[in-house]
Amino acid sequence: MNHDKYGHDFEDGERNGWENDVGSLDGVLKTEETAEGSNTFWSGKLEWRPPYIFQPSLAKMFTLPGGEQEKGSLFTSFRYRVHPPEPGEATETAIVVTANVSLGYSAFPIDRGTPTGKWLQSNRIGVRYSGSRAHVLIGTDFGDALSRKVDIDDITVVRVPDSK
Repeated sequence: MNHDKYGHDFEDGERNGWENDVGSLDGVLKTEETAEGSNTFWSGKLEWRPPYIFQPSLAKMFTLPGGEQEKGSLFTSFRYRVHPPEPGEATETAIVVTANVSLGYSAFPIDRGTPTGKWLQSNRIGVRYSGSRAHVLIGTDFGDALSRKVDIDDITVVRVPDSK
């Protein structure tokens, strides 16, 4: 089985293809000092706006080596840190990972029990691709308010083509 791993940790101060999308046009790279040294990460909002339920905050287009006929999955994981809610921000929302929300997506909740100010690890979330161009979108699709501030770091995307 052929696996391609695409690591993206922002440590070089570059976005490595991860761009802000309509759910967080003001997302920025930030650097903070830790006991292990400096850490650079993306910081922005997960935002949704009715009637367009899903709003991607981070997006990346991949050029894959497999050719136009290849199909498979991209498994995405990352570290995330939720900020304490500011007045008017959502206390309940979800982080959504998808390639095309109308074809399906996976999500995990952010709620009152989610630790704030602490880096957490997401599960691996798979999205389907077909052909040599694929994208991964990270955003949200609901909340008890319109947005919540989060930090995202150490994004890993693993390409797993279907068996032939």
